[in-house]
Amino acid sequence: MKDNIIDVAGNFSRGREISKAGTKDLPRGPESITGFTIVSADSLDDAVKMAQRSPHISSIRVYEVMSK
Repeated sequence: MKDNIIDVAGNFSRGREISKAGTKDLPRGPESITGFTIVSADSLDDAVKMAQRSPHISSIRVYEVMSK
């Protein structure tokens, strides 16, 4: 997976959700985004396989980033 990593960031704290209805605080909790890794993969399934090999996570969400 190391060769496929494009970008990594982490150590997020609290956040805010903005919508037409207003803004609300998002305190850090179990559903919070605590970091991200962008990888290069041929498909979403390939990215999932990479994530499954990660030794340091209890759970992870995998999303496809669409190009223009």
